Amino acid sequence: MKIVCSYCQKMLGEKEPRGNSDISHGMCQDCLEYFLRQWDGLNLDEYLNGFDAPVAAIDTEGRIIAQNSKMSQLVMKNDEAVRGQQPGDVVECQFARRPGGCGHTVHCEACAIRRAINHTVSTGAPCSNVPARVKGDSGEADLNVSTELRETFVILTLSAVVGLPEEGTASSASDSAPIK
Repeated sequence: MKIVCSYCQKMLGEKEPRGNSDISHGMCQDCLEYFLRQWDGLNLDEYLNGFDAPVAAIDTEGRIIAQNSKMSQLVMKNDEAVRGQQPGDVVECQFARRPGGCGHTVHCEACAIRRAINHTVSTGAPCSNVPARVKGDSGEADLNVSTELRETFVILTLSAVVGLPEEGTASSASDSAPIK
């Protein structure tokens, strides 16, 4: 009798009676480890790093809770440096340094990132591939913004980065994966 993993269908071996064409099911070590992590609960860093695109977790006030490694590469700032910051501060938006700061100037009403976050927080509805332009002292970047509500926070995803500023500036990136 053949033994096959119930989840990935990997052949695990055979058991008595040998030669029997029946199939029994079990769980392979890889699937066991994967599901144990799921059952125990992923921490936020593990969860965010599971995304194929640059993502950040944003609280309902618009502050960054955490970001994945792809977002760290994109904004060229580690997780500790961005935690508690507004998105405009992290991408060095030219308006974030004005009185009131990111999220509290007249310019923020037109900000695609701010509007997508606020829309998702207030309605629970996601935003998908909203065009945005980030303007900072070091240049401009065109990108797409997506948001999705996850219980107590919003997942902010940036993709399709085009027209990047000079290499080595805070809002430059070498590549960006599409939204899942």
